[in-house]
Amino acid sequence: MPKLFMAGGYAIGLASGELPEDMIDDCNAWSRFSGKECDRTLRNVYGCNILNAKHLNISVGDQRLDDWIEGSAGRGHVEPLGDGLFLWTFQEGDDQDAFLKWDYPQVVQVREELKRHDIFPWQQFRREQERPLT
Repeated sequence: MPKLFMAGGYAIGLASGELPEDMIDDCNAWSRFSGKECDRTLRNVYGCNILNAKHLNISVGDQRLDDWIEGSAGRGHVEPLGDGLFLWTFQEGDDQDAFLKWDYPQVVQVREELKRHDIFPWQQFRREQERPLT
């Protein structure tokens, strides 16, 4: 996909062979779930995430997502934006834009922790793709 279309292509669920495997599955799965699930599920974890109140109520083990985030120093922080929206970010002080990278260490760690709770739609998509056709 031409770089010019990367952000838009990703937003609508198109994948690119140069993306990490998790992001490719994320892109492909999002097009299946986006219409009915987008305000009740996390697409993935990024350095900067816009959430609504339903997102904050997602169960992570026996906790709400917002409580889970605030329960450990390495999980970023959530702050209200207004109009029922919240910012979940990993930016610390003046670390410039490093926190926005896909492989930013704190984001990778949190993504791995959340994968263990099986909350991303692309995890289900990946399991379905691995099933043999009958």
